[in-house]
Amino acid sequence: MIKIIFVDKKRGEYSNEIDNYIARIKKYTPITIDYIKSLGGKNTNDILKKEEVLIRKIINPNDFIVLLDSKGKEFTSDRFSKWLLEIITSQNVVFVVGSAYGLSDNLKKQYYLLSLSKMTFSHFTARLLLTESLYRAFCILNGSSYIK
Repeated sequence: MIKIIFVDKKRGEYSNEIDNYIARIKKYTPITIDYIKSLGGKNTNDILKKEEVLIRKIINPNDFIVLLDSKGKEFTSDRFSKWLLEIITSQNVVFVVGSAYGLSDNLKKQYYLLSLSKMTFSHFTARLLLTESLYRAFCILNGSSYIK
């Protein structure tokens, strides 16, 4: 099972496209999305700490937690699909996409970091890239024509 946690507003840019990829992924594996409302404020560190508390409330420490971060591990699509398969055969996987403020250092120190690219994207674009990458991974694993 895959869970995706998006920190920020529920609907935003690319929402329809993301919904489309989620529906396609469900043909291969159970997948859910949880939304955590981003917290406003003046101090970024305070915001990140508050968001961390909310994230920790909905993750299971027995799951494999993956945080999207620009300093994370990068994969080719083929390698990502194989990596994902290795994990989901034994554990649930939770992907966390932070708000515009990112994710707290405490979370980054504790969990696996994944980068979608060396380039920087908005968190809304990262949502779309993640869901498309997950769909592509399942297509690769199942020999679908999507990837050709």
